Amino acid sequence: MAKDTKNTPSFNHTQDAAPEYVEVILWHRVVLALGTLVIALAGIGYLLFGWMQTAENKPDMDVVTLSPDQLEPPAAIPESTAKATTPAIETQEPALATSESEEVAAEAAPVQQPTQTESTATPKRDAKAIAAGSAELNNATQPGGQLALLEQSPAITKKIAETVAKSTAPDRYQVQTEILMPAVKRAVLTTLMRGREPGKPLQTTENVSLSNPLSLHQFVEIQGRAGDSLTYVWKRDGKVVTQVKVGVGANQWRTFGSKAIHGHQQGQWEIDVIDNRERLLVRTRFYLGA
Repeated sequence: MAKDTKNTPSFNHTQDAAPEYVEVILWHRVVLALGTLVIALAGIGYLLFGWMQTAENKPDMDVVTLSPDQLEPPAAIPESTAKATTPAIETQEPALATSESEEVAAEAAPVQQPTQTESTATPKRDAKAIAAGSAELNNATQPGGQLALLEQSPAITKKIAETVAKSTAPDRYQVQTEILMPAVKRAVLTTLMRGREPGKPLQTTENVSLSNPLSLHQFVEIQGRAGDSLTYVWKRDGKVVTQVKVGVGANQWRTFGSKAIHGHQQGQWEIDVIDNRERLLVRTRFYLGA
């Protein structure tokens, strides 16, 4: 016999259950969640506490402080070592620079001269003055001479300054030749010409005598100036004494200008070599006199 579903009452456990039953189920879940949270917090607190205890139990670095009585005094430096490390004052006389110029033969091949000012004179008097100043300074620095050095220090300082100034100042008797254009290959001041080649270059006029007329020759070798002209301008103390004009016959040309200087013509001399456009090619300076 089939059941009559229409007359069977329906029961909903959620809606038709007693209120006490539902309330017991909810509190059980709340208690379970709270218990889990408490256990988790306890575990975290235990781990933090253990880490803090480990950090506090680490050994600290000991700082050792020594009293002044425990400090070891520095070792004494031996006297021999102290003397060895003390810089010694040495004085040395300046060496005299010497140079000799070989005589240029007439048949020798042309040699290109440097474009800088020729400087080969020996400062003999300056070297003697420096040696004298060094000797005086050595005597003053010897034992027993320190007091004299203190008393005479202004005079010694002045003398040393004058000596240094003389040694660095250019020699007035030195012959200075400057090549100012690349077309000029050689420029020499000499007292002797051998055909178209100069003799021994005149480097200093310190021992030149003017008791007899002195013949000077300004030699110039020039290239690439065929058809040009050169003018030798001789000056004494800034005033023009004479001018000599010569022609350039080829691209490879050697020429010179000459001047006889007498005893009353002492002073500062200057030789300018200029081309037809008045451009300065060579300049030579020298002093004649006592």
